[in-house]
Amino acid sequence: MPKADLPYPIHEERDWELERDKSLFELQTVTLTAFFDRLNRERHYIYALCDSLPRPLFSIVRYSGYTDELCDRKSFTLREFLDSAATFHPGDYFYILFAGLKVSYVEELDDNAILKLYAGRVQLLCERRMRRNRPVVLSPSVMERYSLTEADAERIEPLISACNASAAARLQAEYDTVKTLDCIHK
Repeated sequence: MPKADLPYPIHEERDWELERDKSLFELQTVTLTAFFDRLNRERHYIYALCDSLPRPLFSIVRYSGYTDELCDRKSFTLREFLDSAATFHPGDYFYILFAGLKVSYVEELDDNAILKLYAGRVQLLCERRMRRNRPVVLSPSVMERYSLTEADAERIEPLISACNASAAARLQAEYDTVKTLDCIHK
C-alpha cells in the first residue's frame, strides 16, 4: 500500500515484505496521535471508552525505542500516552492492546476494526452485567462517567439494546437447558 493511501501519517517509511506481498507500517507517535484526534472528533463514544478503560483493558505499549537501550517497554493509558506524546522520539514504535487484542500496524487502525472491538467490549459488558441482573443502561451517571454527549448516546443506544437482548436470550437458553437436567431439582 503506497504511503499516500494510508489513512494516517507515517513518520518514517519502512516496508516489510509479507507472505501476501503487502507492506505494513508500524504505529508511531504521529500516527497514533492523528488517529486518536480523529476518533475523538468523529466517534467520541469510542474515544471516551478507550480513555476510561483501565490499563489491563486498554493500553498503548512502547515496544521499540529509537535505540533499544533507551526503550523501557512501558504501557500507557490513552491519557498518559497523549500527555507524553511530545516526549517520544519519532523512531519509537507502539502497539495498542484493546481487551486482549493487539493492534500493531497502521492498516489495522481502520473504522471497521475499531467498531468491531468496541462492539465486542460492549457485548461482553452487557453479558457480565446481565448475569448480575443489572443490565447496561445509559443513565445520566454513566454518561457523565464516560463523558458521553447526547449525540454519543443516540449512536450507541441501539448497540446497547441489541447486546442486552442478546445476553438475555443467551441466559434464557442456558436456563432452559439446565431445567431439563435430571440432576437439577426444579
